[in-house]
Amino acid sequence: MAQTNKRKTVVRYDRIIAVAVIFIILIVLLVSCITSCGGDNSTGDSSSGKDNSVVSTDPASGTPGSTDPSGTDSTASVDPTGYKTAAMDAEAVYTGDLVVVNKDHEYHFPDNEDNLVSIYQNKLSTYQAKDWDTLLDKRVIEQFNALMEGYYNSTHNVDIMVISGYRSKAAQESMNKSKSSDVAAGYTEYHTGLNFNLGIFPKGKSSYYYKPEGDYKWISDNMPAYGFILRYPEDKDSVTGTKGSTYKFRYVGVPHAAYMTENSLCLEEYLEQLKSYTLQQPLDYETGGKSYRIYYVPAAKSGSTDVSVPTDKEYSISGNNMDGFIVTVEMS
Repeated sequence: MAQTNKRKTVVRYDRIIAVAVIFIILIVLLVSCITSCGGDNSTGDSSSGKDNSVVSTDPASGTPGSTDPSGTDSTASVDPTGYKTAAMDAEAVYTGDLVVVNKDHEYHFPDNEDNLVSIYQNKLSTYQAKDWDTLLDKRVIEQFNALMEGYYNSTHNVDIMVISGYRSKAAQESMNKSKSSDVAAGYTEYHTGLNFNLGIFPKGKSSYYYKPEGDYKWISDNMPAYGFILRYPEDKDSVTGTKGSTYKFRYVGVPHAAYMTENSLCLEEYLEQLKSYTLQQPLDYETGGKSYRIYYVPAAKSGSTDVSVPTDKEYSISGNNMDGFIVTVEMS
């Protein structure tokens, strides 16, 4: 009887598992490819696939900014021209180095005046201060210190004294009642901390209000380079509404002081002229080896105002205390 040999079938489970693993890997790779190629259009420009969201930064430090008119803001977006939008609150029109205060434009006192500091406690030995209680904006003192250091290095004279600075509303009311000032409280630029008066106090001699004579003329000749102007020129009474004087000064910032002096403009005239300069047709000005671009943005009738500012250059925004903002860009 013939013997029949039957081969036993062996199931290779290891091969089945290997094929299954390879199949799963292929599925995962296919899904990943579809996801990356399809893109996520939930933000940015849906037609290009680009994300246009931007975090505002300070050009000098590269750190996120805040809603501060010194060149940073927290709600900015970049447009194709290299500018971003800074949203300025309605109250911001009343603050900044270029605010004008006179009989027609009342000063709006801020809630916080921590920027005011004692001149006496922060001055150099190159000049004098009336007393510990005479205050100015700390940035003004810094620039005045630099001016007076240059003055001393040129003349070795220490006769100059700051005899008046910031005035509170109560102080101006008192002066008005006593007839020592004919300006009503709220309508003097001494409220800003940007204005001050100078006197000359030579040792062993009588003191008098500053006049640009002799060595003292150095100050008037060089102050625009430090951001200062003579606030009430003697030939501008009809424009400023204040009698001209040789000893009342104001801080406005370097490019503005230089331009105003060069073109014989008082602050009122300058601010009015700036209204004709826009972002599209700005005032380009060079002084002190630097180039500046200056333009005006009218304030919105209500709510915040969108102000276009550069994304990669230092800039400042100042209200004019009337109807808009002045942007100053340091181009080079």
